[in-house]
Amino acid sequence: MPHREPEPREVSPMVDSNQQISAMSEFIGRQSVLLEQGSAEDISSNSLYDVRSREPLDIDEVRDRRDNYIEETRIDNTTGAYSREELFRRYGRGFSEDNRVLAIDVAGLKVLNDFYGGHKTGDIALKGAVSAIASIIPGITVFRTGGDEFVAVSDDDVTQEQWEKVNDLYLSTINEVTEKKVGKDRTFLRAGQTSPTKEEVNNRPDGVISRADNVEIEIKLLINMLGSKKDVPLLATPEELEDWKKRNKIKIEWDGDKATAFQTWKLGEKRYAPTYVRRRGSRRVRGR
Repeated sequence: MPHREPEPREVSPMVDSNQQISAMSEFIGRQSVLLEQGSAEDISSNSLYDVRSREPLDIDEVRDRRDNYIEETRIDNTTGAYSREELFRRYGRGFSEDNRVLAIDVAGLKVLNDFYGGHKTGDIALKGAVSAIASIIPGITVFRTGGDEFVAVSDDDVTQEQWEKVNDLYLSTINEVTEKKVGKDRTFLRAGQTSPTKEEVNNRPDGVISRADNVEIEIKLLINMLGSKKDVPLLATPEELEDWKKRNKIKIEWDGDKATAFQTWKLGEKRYAPTYVRRRGSRRVRGR
């Protein structure tokens, strides 16, 4: 029976880039083994094809394309931060026990887009956020994981003092661009900080990122309820935020992806109308 070359099949652009890279790496591995065995028919039947030219690709061409694709997906062009693909490429098998993981959100981005120069200002704000974090915190690595969402990884705790300096530098960048005084209540950087448990070390990173994400969401909820001038911390670990809530007689309840906050003046009595926020899908973890 004559050998039939398989029809070339285009990969959907929605396929995760890490899957594409893995597929090319697997092909390179298979072809390397077949080349060592010297089986021409098997090599031909395991070929990859260029979508446009429909010509088979040799192992060197696939290797070059894979390496170029990895390089292209490493950096987010808008902000200069590393990409979400690079985050999971580096930490797909988990964080180390020394890592500190921050889930960061740029608050007020819509305000900047709507009232202070449009999306150009918004892009400058995102870039300014990354620059401020990298300038103030030594050795930290920042990854953009969504529109206004970032994950940062450090080997040391990020302190409240450092985060205040990050926010001051970020805000000065915004004011320089807009030539207006944009107050701290209009745009700022929120962050939840955590580290992997012993069980999470060298396992999937999703749980660590989700826990940091939850802290950032609760900070947002508290600011929505109390305002930005009520000394709500803009950076906190789960333990620090829990302590802050106890001291300020605040309770937050989670129901699936919805968090609701109450403030109590007397034990068991809820005096503030509930304020809630709904998780946006946590693009930091999902959708990759």
